[in-house]
Amino acid sequence: MTLAQQRPGPIIVGIGEALFDRIAGKGDHLGGAPLNFAVHAKQMLAGESLAGGRSVLVSRVGRDALGDRLLAALRAFGVETDAIQTDLDRATGIVDVSIGESGPSYLFREDPAWDNVVFTDRLEELSYAFDAVCFGTLARRRPATASAIERFVRNGTDRDTVRLYDVNLRPGATEYEVVRRGLELASIAKMNDEELPVIAEMFGASAKDEIGQAATIIRAFGLQQLMLTRGARGVIVYTPDSVYEGEASKATISASSDAVGAGDSCGAAYAVRLLSGDSPFTAATVANKVGAYVASHSGATPSLPAHLTRERPSVDLVTARRRVVDI
Repeated sequence: MTLAQQRPGPIIVGIGEALFDRIAGKGDHLGGAPLNFAVHAKQMLAGESLAGGRSVLVSRVGRDALGDRLLAALRAFGVETDAIQTDLDRATGIVDVSIGESGPSYLFREDPAWDNVVFTDRLEELSYAFDAVCFGTLARRRPATASAIERFVRNGTDRDTVRLYDVNLRPGATEYEVVRRGLELASIAKMNDEELPVIAEMFGASAKDEIGQAATIIRAFGLQQLMLTRGARGVIVYTPDSVYEGEASKATISASSDAVGAGDSCGAAYAVRLLSGDSPFTAATVANKVGAYVASHSGATPSLPAHLTRERPSVDLVTARRRVVDI
């Protein structure tokens, strides 16, 4: 019996970096965009009609104390770890995080375990079973890992899957070909409002406005959706013919909050709500609430309260809708 035949609900996968964010003055926290996605996807599944769904992380850790700690923390959240590989020669990843006025900045350690994912029989099986996958740019810097991730995602392109490319431009991970290939594999591209003009310029956009830049990327790669995170302004979703702006939610900023991983939680909440049958507007509204909650706390993976995982906006109306193709 295959994974697809035996599952009681959807299978959601994060593939790429798994590490610890070492936040200045705040200690170590689980981190890495695909890991954050997998953790929050599992929490959102628990509060939905998709409660039987599974969240799986594909990555690589060292045989060390941090690796053991990372695996234990994921299992405590209910994230499946059997697709996480163990590296005998490299350490579990750490990224040094500094919080400035413009938000977090990241300094990655050299040659971590997660930078060396290989394609295995387990990944082959999982690649033909997933319903949604989140992958990014950072873990595809190296040819071998890029090949493993792309093969995994590509095996889902012939099915009706959510393939969320979370661009996450970081120093050393802005190569044109890496970004181009990610967009080619995606059904949904997710980026923030600082990354949008950079990516639009990469692919020849002449438009200076947000909607024109989004339209250029959607057309160039045949995307179903482009999800844009805009901090306090919330999530806006562009499709080939419409724009959906979720109702914004305000974060409660304090000395303990750092906004690390807020965008990743938005992506997870959005993907789960799409799988549950919600409209882009409803999914974006819930994503804003989840992102604001995470931004109000320290670290990327705080436990979400039940009211957020069961959130049902009272009115499912599109508050902003325009035709992208006419611009």
